[in-house]
Amino acid sequence: LTDLVPGGHFACRVESANVLGQSQRTQLQSIDEVYNVSFYAGGREVASEFVFAGGSVTPPQAPDIEGRIFSHWNKQVSDVNANTTVYAIYEDASYTVTFVDYDGRVLKTQEVAFEGAARAPQAPAREGYTFKKWEGNYTFVTQDTTITARYDPIL
Repeated sequence: LTDLVPGGHFACRVESANVLGQSQRTQLQSIDEVYNVSFYAGGREVASEFVFAGGSVTPPQAPDIEGRIFSHWNKQVSDVNANTTVYAIYEDASYTVTFVDYDGRVLKTQEVAFEGAARAPQAPAREGYTFKKWEGNYTFVTQDTTITARYDPIL
């Protein structure tokens, strides 16, 4: 392969020797058209591949992006007949925040977007105790989390 031009033709050169040992050159041109398929994710190219006209490409694995979940590539790459750019489509990640009482009883669950904040339920009542605080981070959520009610005994 001597000339590989995306969106164009490619040529190859074949060299052979005749029965007298003399070198002969033959150049074949315009065998088929070749195209470039590029894959982008998170604003950068993650893969690029040449493909013959009418061919197909298997998409690469999309990279992980914090706070996002890969959904799909924006187009299929089969029967390629032009240079093609394919983009990864991501969705916002969401996490479950679970508020529990001292005994593990679930008081409230809430879905929260990545780096979002949950809304705490009303402070629970417990005989012989006063509610002190919700223990755990629920104001900058980056994973599923459990928040526990903490109490001080009434003296």
